[in-house]
Amino acid sequence: MNSNKENKDVNNVMHKRAYVSGDRVKSGINGFNAISLQLKRGLVTAILVISVLALLTASASAEERHVGSGQTYSTIQSAEDASDPYDTIIVHDGTYNENVDVGVAHLTIQSENGSANCIVNASNSGDHVFDVQSDYVNISGFTVENATGGTKAGICLNGREHCKISDNNVTNNYIGIYLESSSSNTLTNNN
Repeated sequence: MNSNKENKDVNNVMHKRAYVSGDRVKSGINGFNAISLQLKRGLVTAILVISVLALLTASASAEERHVGSGQTYSTIQSAEDASDPYDTIIVHDGTYNENVDVGVAHLTIQSENGSANCIVNASNSGDHVFDVQSDYVNISGFTVENATGGTKAGICLNGREHCKISDNNVTNNYIGIYLESSSSNTLTNNN
C-alpha cells in the first residue's frame, strides 16, 4: 500500500510539474509579447533620454560672448562670426559703427544696459544695420540708426521665422524694422 501511495504522490507531482511546465510554456509565449513590448518601451525611453541629453548638452555648451572696450570682442560682427547656435552676445555700453549680418540660428544679441546706453550706428548707410539671415534670432536693447540708403532698414528680417526683436530704439533709418515673407516673429517695445 505504501508503494501505491508513493506512486500516486509521484503521479501527482509529475502532473503538477507538467501543469507548471505547461504554464511556463504558455506564459512564455505571452511573456515574449510582454518582453517585446518592454523592449519597445525601453527603446523609446532610451531615445527620449538621448534626445534630452543632446539638447541639454547643446544648451550647456552655449557661451556668452562679450563685446566692448576691454572685452574679448571689439565688434558685434566678430562675436557673431565666432558664435554657435544658442550662444548669447552681450554688448557692453558704447557706440558701435558697423553693419551686422546675423547668420547664426538660435542666437541672442542683447545690450548689457539697454538702448539708451548701447548704440549701433550703420558704418555703411547703404546697408541694413542688423541683417537677420537665420531663424530664431533675438535682438534686444539697442539704439539702431543711420541705415538711410533706399529700402535699407535698421533691422531687416527677410524670410525669417521665430525671431524676437524687442526693446530697441530704431531711429533715422529709411525703414525702421523690415519684415518680408516672414512669419511667427515677435516685435515688442520697439520705438
